[in-house]
Amino acid sequence: MTCNLFMHSYFLWMIYDLDGHAEGEGTIASVHLTSDFEKENAIYQFEIAELLRVFRSVAEDELAVFKLGRNPSTGEWKIEEK
Repeated sequence: MTCNLFMHSYFLWMIYDLDGHAEGEGTIASVHLTSDFEKENAIYQFEIAELLRVFRSVAEDELAVFKLGRNPSTGEWKIEEK
């Protein structure tokens, strides 16, 4: 769901933590966003720490190599991971 929200975001708004920072300086604390599909129904808030955790887990995930084909007798998909 998160990936879809970012890929099809209708708007993305960053929320800054300004405590202890000079004007115009701050850190991103969270983001508000919604997809073009859900723009009339919901706005989601994601804490930046959680968002970074999810993005890092995807980026650091190892790719599996697999072979995709159909079983000749049944026509069902057959997936072989290598």
